[in-house]
Amino acid sequence: MSLSSKTVTWLSIWHEGELILAQTRARQGWTHGNRAISGVTGVTKVGVTISDDQVTEIAKNTVRAVSDKPHGIFGVDMAYDKNGIPNPTEINISRFFTTVRFFTEAGVNFPEIFKQLALGEEVSIDKGAINPLEDGLMWVRGMDREPLLISSENIEKEIIF
Repeated sequence: MSLSSKTVTWLSIWHEGELILAQTRARQGWTHGNRAISGVTGVTKVGVTISDDQVTEIAKNTVRAVSDKPHGIFGVDMAYDKNGIPNPTEINISRFFTTVRFFTEAGVNFPEIFKQLALGEEVSIDKGAINPLEDGLMWVRGMDREPLLISSENIEKEIIF
């Protein structure tokens, strides 16, 4: 099976087997990708919020494949195959991605919600929320600059090419 360069990430928080929160983002490029033979550096240049039921289902099944009762932070990276199916390539357990600030700036604070669960506080989001952020929000990162949160509709107005 050959995988394409199209990738997606699904970040989630679970509590005693219950899915509390999940958000999906697609990658639209890698920072310094031209410096790697594969074009992949592991540092997302542009992340975009998306909603995709197939990604969610595959990610949930992937998490449940490694834990009967997921508890904590689970991130699932996927790459699409030639048929457009997302295939899990990596599971990150117990840590947020470096772009978690993207979701916080966009309005869903994963670390805060995780802390609330850990301390037994009421969580500030409806449990079971999947992709609560609007689709098309972009997190643009680059060298020697702060990341930029922007909607895909406004990117040409905000970024000087």
